[in-house]
Amino acid sequence: MKALFFAGGTALLSILACSAPSAAADPLVLADVRWIAEPVGRNTAAAIALAAFMADPEEVLLITPSDHLIGTPDIYDATIASARQLAEAGYLVTIGLRPAYPETGYGYIHHDGNDVIRFVEKPDAANAVRMLESGDYLWNSGIFCSKASVMLDELKQYAPEIYEASKLAAEEQVRSGKISLATMEAIPSNSIDYAVMEKCAADGGSLPVRMVPLGGRLVGPRRMGRRVAGGRAQRTGQRSARRRAARGRPQHARARHQPAGERGRPGQRGHRRNA
Repeated sequence: MKALFFAGGTALLSILACSAPSAAADPLVLADVRWIAEPVGRNTAAAIALAAFMADPEEVLLITPSDHLIGTPDIYDATIASARQLAEAGYLVTIGLRPAYPETGYGYIHHDGNDVIRFVEKPDAANAVRMLESGDYLWNSGIFCSKASVMLDELKQYAPEIYEASKLAAEEQVRSGKISLATMEAIPSNSIDYAVMEKCAADGGSLPVRMVPLGGRLVGPRRMGRRVAGGRAQRTGQRSARRRAARGRPQHARARHQPAGERGRPGQRGHRRNA
């Protein structure tokens, strides 16, 4: 890994910059950390585009939400290594999480092996149970991997307005060290899921999306920890979902925490991304 990009609000990045250890104090810390301060959030497509424009075109980007809790680092490392191999071959790669219970607050990935068939919106309780039992669906983790050039090519094809406006913002960042409010506001606000991933998967062209499943105990927001900490919690969640499905009642407890305007998925908190 050559560089670490943080894209987020000015206040958040100020906190991170003050609390992050320096490379001199810790040799394991990267010396090349690049901060992209967004004066206003424009969702994940813009944040990813900015990082991609500022990276080497052939550099592989690992794009992650900022608040994942990784319960099995060894499995996570192996999964990312597999994703990188696919990314180096020119694919867009998404990471799927094996569902522990029939969650209605997250998006799902319908897959056949490593091939993504489609991305699925948040299901109702009955469909969540059906997808869990089928074994053909994974939670959409919101973790993506690709070469910077590949991501930019797909943005240019499927979201040209975001591509062009983000290019101007990245050039301004390089030139002046910051992005003005007006320049950032000119970037259309959209998630990378809607702007690129869904369209690329549905298109079935020369660059399909590939999926790598992630096993292990947990990758997701900290609030999920209580749900998957033990088998009893998982079984309780499944029984509860089945009862709701039988009564035709939706599960609101978890879905209500998801922000509006972007697909729900483990670890999602607005537009902030680390690339």
